[in-house]
Amino acid sequence: MSTHAAHPVSTQRSRWLVSTEWLAERLGDADVAIVDGSYWLPGTNREAVAEYRAAHIPGAVFFDIEEIADHSSDLPHMLPKPEVFAETAGALGIGDATKIVVYDGAGLFSAARVWWTFRVRASERRRGQGARRGTAGAADG
Repeated sequence: MSTHAAHPVSTQRSRWLVSTEWLAERLGDADVAIVDGSYWLPGTNREAVAEYRAAHIPGAVFFDIEEIADHSSDLPHMLPKPEVFAETAGALGIGDATKIVVYDGAGLFSAARVWWTFRVRASERRRGQGARRGTAGAADG
């Protein structure tokens, strides 16, 4: 009988995750945007925007997955077109150099989708800028 765990717990941190302490030290920093990406599935009787309005991390903005989407598709909350995303991110006060921290009310449900949306659209923007400058290479987002 082995005494070793089948899946050892890693003590290494992901470069994509930050601690609550890290965030607390940066509340109010102009180059850090805190984004509430909460979304609840139909039937949960929960309304993400209402919960955001009732309570959220100080300084957080709300990213509405249903509204910030490609409405030309019959499918729900599809990735927004680049220009729609750029306009919306700007309206939320998020620029190209902003560090973004995304959270949601469930712990890690819809925040991953919002993070991915930022990552995809930022990567596309950098590739477009590189193409205009005549440089080559892929951005990792």
